[in-house]
Amino acid sequence: GLTRRWHKPVRRRDAPLITQDRPWEQTLYFTYSNYCVIKDPEDGLVKCWYEDLGLINGEGHPWKTRVLYAESKDGIHFQKPALDICMIDGRRTNVVMGYVEGMKPSELNPWADVGVHSNGIVIDPFPTAPDERFRTIFTRATFGENLGIRGTSGCAHSADGIHWKEYDEPPVFGRSGGHLGDVSCIHYDHGALLFVQNTR
Repeated sequence: GLTRRWHKPVRRRDAPLITQDRPWEQTLYFTYSNYCVIKDPEDGLVKCWYEDLGLINGEGHPWKTRVLYAESKDGIHFQKPALDICMIDGRRTNVVMGYVEGMKPSELNPWADVGVHSNGIVIDPFPTAPDERFRTIFTRATFGENLGIRGTSGCAHSADGIHWKEYDEPPVFGRSGGHLGDVSCIHYDHGALLFVQNTR
């Protein structure tokens, strides 16, 4: 007697849910692999990680890029918490990973001098440790002389989805080694009990 019914979504037309409204936000990048939204079953919050592109020679490109965080109780009204990870012009921000002009790498943000691009984020339903509840795979991006992207894949973990720590060993993908395309979407397959990554 069980029926699966797909409901047609209705677009909200009054305003975008997340807008560029902080002085440190440059170019918000909401494409299919550059943001992630998860409802956390532990606290009920809808959590969103989204990418912000810095400009290179006046053009937006995934190098001076970082990950910002927002959260919502209803999935519609999002707040951008002032966090202790990245200070910009003496102000706390919602930047959780990636490039910040003039900032040196630290324990809180070891990626301050490189781009963190195309984060895929997932909640691990069976974490081996509390600080591995959230996991991410991303492209660590730098640029060559011709502005061509040079990236390697990285993986990090977090207890809260805000404070991230990179794994000591980088991921390896068969003959590709640690180099994949700059698109990374990840989910957990409960049937197979495996993490699944889609990339290009």
